[in-house]
Formats: sequence, C-alpha cells, structure tokens
Amino acid sequence: MENKVRIEELTEELSKKEELYLRTLADFDNYRRRVERDKERVNAERERAILLELLEAMDNFGRALSSSSESSESSEGENIDDGVQLIYNQLLRILERHGVTPYESVGEKFNPELHEAILAISTDKYLSGTITAEMQKGYKIGDEVLRVAKVQVARND
Repeated sequence: MENKVRIEELTEELSKKEELYLRTLADFDNYRRRVERDKERVNAERERAILLELLEAMDNFGRALSSSSESSESSEGENIDDGVQLIYNQLLRILERHGVTPYESVGEKFNPELHEAILAISTDKYLSGTITAEMQKGYKIGDEVLRVAKVQVARND
C-alpha cells in the first residue's frame, strides 16, 4: 500500500515537472519569437533611416540636374550633367531594388497621409485641394509611405 501511495506521489510530481517543462519551453519559444521580431524591427528602422538619408542625396542630385540644365551651355557642362544624371539614375535603381518607389502628386487630390502642404495658392485653374506643384518628391516602400511629398495645393477663394 505504501508503494502505491509513493508511486502516485511520484507520478503526480512527474506530471507537474512535465507541465512546468512544457510551460518553460513555450515561454522560451515566445521569447525567441519576440527577440526575432524586435531584431527585424530594429533592422527595418535602420534601413528606413539610411533610405531617408539617401533620398536627401537624391533630392540634391535632382536640384543639381534642374539648375545645370537651365544654365549649361558648354560641352564640358553637358558632360558634367550627363555624369550627374548617370549617378542619379544609379541611385534610383538602388532605391528600386530595395522596394523604394517615388509616387506622383501633381494633379492628385491632397491626402495628408501622402502629402505635406507647404504652400496654398489661390487659383481658379484647379479644384480646391488639388496639388499644383511638388517641392519634394514622396516615396513609398511597398504600400508604406517612406517620406511624404511636400506640395503646393490649390485653394478656391
């Protein structure tokens, strides 16, 4: 009789230890997944920060191309323009390989999720709330906005 009681006690203790082991295993699995998600989030934030800095360089190349095409008259100036254009195109391809694409804003209805209104102009040429000019291009990574476009919006007074 005493052996039966001891066996039952040991069986119950073993059952509790197995339950504790399974709970600990599940906790560790949850911890591992949480660490992996955190690591992915940190990497995504780091990539986003780098891409935003790269977009600033892209903006500067775009401005350089715009201003040099307006003032370039010599063949040497054209060669520099061609070089800047090649670098700009290369940077654009790098961004596209990372899923970053520009989106068009001019002629679209203002959307605060995609646009930041820098200027509102009074005009009858466009419907109120229509974007008339883009000061800084907006970019997306997939469906997520990486950087909103800075725009000029029509206002009908």
